[in-house]
Amino acid sequence: MVAASIPKASIEWMRKEGYDVAVVEGEPPQRMEDFDAVFIRGNVRADSAFLSRLRKGCCLIRLGAGLDNVDLDAAKDMGIQVFNTPGSSSVSVAEHVMGLTLALAKRIPECNYLVKSGSWPKKACGGIELRGKTMGIVGFGSTGAELARLASAFGMRVLAYDKYRKIDGKVAEAAVYEELLTNSDFLSFHVPLTEETRSMFNASHLVLLKRGVFIINASRGEVVDAEALLDGLAKGIIAGAALDVLPHEPPMTEAEKQLLKDARVIFTPHVAGSTEDAEDRAVKMACQILEKG
Repeated sequence: MVAASIPKASIEWMRKEGYDVAVVEGEPPQRMEDFDAVFIRGNVRADSAFLSRLRKGCCLIRLGAGLDNVDLDAAKDMGIQVFNTPGSSSVSVAEHVMGLTLALAKRIPECNYLVKSGSWPKKACGGIELRGKTMGIVGFGSTGAELARLASAFGMRVLAYDKYRKIDGKVAEAAVYEELLTNSDFLSFHVPLTEETRSMFNASHLVLLKRGVFIINASRGEVVDAEALLDGLAKGIIAGAALDVLPHEPPMTEAEKQLLKDARVIFTPHVAGSTEDAEDRAVKMACQILEKG
């Protein structure tokens, strides 16, 4: 069963490959014990109540990276195999982040709004170049590495921090987290949500930031503390931000709503990895998992 919205071409491909596919784009049904495998996305909360509706031995595959929406302990206890498709959306997310980087540097959303509002503020809409600026990447998995390559192509210096992975010196310079905060003109987060990364960027880090830094988050909303981000903007430490994710989607807290009103903050609705290419790649990776048994 595919309990997610994916391209029709991907569904057709699965059926052509011999899979018996049931597609449910809304709320998953109460009875799912007949399915050998269930594909979900991050919008499905696979808690113990959800998992109890699957049969023992079922294969639950999260299309995309991250498993923070799955109760892994409950799945283990119930005999349900859990997988994801890491790397399937890396190119899409990295390209999205690079687009947000350009939008921040060139003030594209603001200029677009002003022109469409009837003004022609040529002198007021000046931006900055990316060449020679420093991109700091927090998390050097497949997405972080892909972003490093893109940023390097723009002539940016790339610093990267990852507590658990070795930094590829061909595309980025390894740095400790504090060094990254101090030297980055653009700071982009690409880590999974864990207790260790929750509020990984918080109020205590504002004093370390290079003044005028731009913050980008396309990982998980809880990684960047919304109140700290708001405070940094108010103090002029942070020049702008681009957020594809928030702790609550759509915004619910007062800090999140204040960020939404700030013209210096660009929002996209958690769509960095939602391209047809990435979705199709995730489905094919999931099928490879099933074939390997």
